[in-house]
Amino acid sequence: MKTRTLVVIGIITTIVISITSISIVFNQEIKLTTGIMISDKKPEPSYIPDPICIVLDKATGSIGSAVTTDACYPVSDFESLGCDRMMLEHIYKYTNLLDEYFDGNYYGDAIGLPDEVSEEKYEKCANTIYKKRKHISESREIESFSIVEGTKIQLEGVIVDMRLGSAHQYSLFTNDPRYTFSTGSNGINLLGIHNEGDLNGKIVNLSGIRTQRDLGIYVEDFVVIDSLFSVPKIPNPVLTAKDILDVSLEELYENPDQYYNRFVRVAGELSEHEREMLYAGVGCKTAKYVTSNEFASDGPSSRHLQDDDKVIGVRIGTHDDLGKVKKLLPDELKTNRVTVMGVFVPSIVERGGCDHVIHKSGYVLTKLDDIEVVE
Repeated sequence: MKTRTLVVIGIITTIVISITSISIVFNQEIKLTTGIMISDKKPEPSYIPDPICIVLDKATGSIGSAVTTDACYPVSDFESLGCDRMMLEHIYKYTNLLDEYFDGNYYGDAIGLPDEVSEEKYEKCANTIYKKRKHISESREIESFSIVEGTKIQLEGVIVDMRLGSAHQYSLFTNDPRYTFSTGSNGINLLGIHNEGDLNGKIVNLSGIRTQRDLGIYVEDFVVIDSLFSVPKIPNPVLTAKDILDVSLEELYENPDQYYNRFVRVAGELSEHEREMLYAGVGCKTAKYVTSNEFASDGPSSRHLQDDDKVIGVRIGTHDDLGKVKKLLPDELKTNRVTVMGVFVPSIVERGGCDHVIHKSGYVLTKLDDIEVVE
């Protein structure tokens, strides 16, 4: 009887061990086919770059074409998806989800997770990244990984004042290689800047929090590094001018630096904005820019002086004379050739849709009494 009992126990033990072994092998096979097989081998410590960069072939969607584009994302973008750094380090080293090139097929090495990482949370993190990368590889369009609103960011760029009224409306254009933004054609809207000075044309290093689904940044701090033009020192009132330079619009276009911050008298035909102005633009995937020494007209100014194909902004009484005019000019100043005397104020303007070009610009700050009809 004792011998039979031992035999039965041995048989049962063998069956249990066999079932357990089969179950382990079966589960490993399932995980292997989905690219997330986990073994008893522990992973080694890994390094993850910050930011993480990916490459997309815009021409064919595959590796090897001559036309490619790349985008770099801070680790914080992925952390906003519920992935902690240890998960991301594991994904970076043992899977292809964060490789520069990704063709939509997900695979990973057969290695276990770190002890501190929850398998459930890891699979959720990896699956979220996989879906995003698969979508990008199929659509061939780079877009943000992060739950953008609320994430912190630090970058460098140039500020352009897009205002059409007395309140500054600053936008940022950046060539920072670490980031790609989904923006409108008017750059990255900057909020929270309380500065009495004029930041138009200032090159800054700023830090803040993303807002409005990547269309804006709430600025927490910034440092001015440089400027695209010198800060004008304009005497007040304008009528204290002594040395007035008679110049043509063509001369201002050809060499604006020579006349900036000086009193000039220019001739042409005046026009003014009689309707409300709006900035409207197409959606863009980037806020990158280049600068140009070519002079461009100052569109936001309420009035413009034109001679042939050259146009320059005219502001009467204040720098805030922008957009729709509050008081129309007398008809005689709009139907006759006139001269305008005032200070030639340096400025910049942004031109283009998604390919932003920042041009030198300027306007004449004058008074109504200093606009005269040419006899």
